[in-house]
Amino acid sequence: MTFDTGHPVSADMQISFKLADVKFVTNKDCATRGFSDPDILHKLNPDPEKYFTIVIITNDESGVLGQTEFPFNRRENHPDQMVIVSAVGFRGYASRHHSDLMYDEGDTVVHESGHAFGLYHTFEGGCSKWGHGDFVADTAPERLPHYDCDPDDQCGDAEPPVHNFMDYSPDTCMVGFTDGQKRRAHCVIEHYRPTLYQMSLTK
Repeated sequence: MTFDTGHPVSADMQISFKLADVKFVTNKDCATRGFSDPDILHKLNPDPEKYFTIVIITNDESGVLGQTEFPFNRRENHPDQMVIVSAVGFRGYASRHHSDLMYDEGDTVVHESGHAFGLYHTFEGGCSKWGHGDFVADTAPERLPHYDCDPDDQCGDAEPPVHNFMDYSPDTCMVGFTDGQKRRAHCVIEHYRPTLYQMSLTK
């Protein structure tokens, strides 16, 4: 972006995925009400201890783009341990359907997966001096989420992290996570999804 003085912060998360399976499911309830009633998606996540599951909802009636339970809010074998994303936020959907290109790069999946690794929004807690915000020291606090690429409405002198995957910026702005987010993600998975963590070390 024109306001950037250098390459935006982007850490190597040292996390990779191996595709284990793809299932196409025809189920009207899942397709339309998966966000409002996630329990109906549980059957699509039969082995949450061993797999990082992403469910893509194709005909959602809620208007939600994505939703994910934090791993520390559920036991590791709970079927809520999954990422739920609307097809609208999936890569290439907007360009194929001639709709808003704001989410066309598929970064919604990355953002929601960040939540599945225990990452909060960068605007968590706003500019408040109280609390811990997103619990990551190297993400600048934000007064509000950014829905564009302009780093305005900042807290003090720190430039808002509009390039961070955990903001609400358009996909064209988002480029990465910080080292602090990387450390938090690894720590959260090691402690709250230990089976998956140990399996990942042996692959």
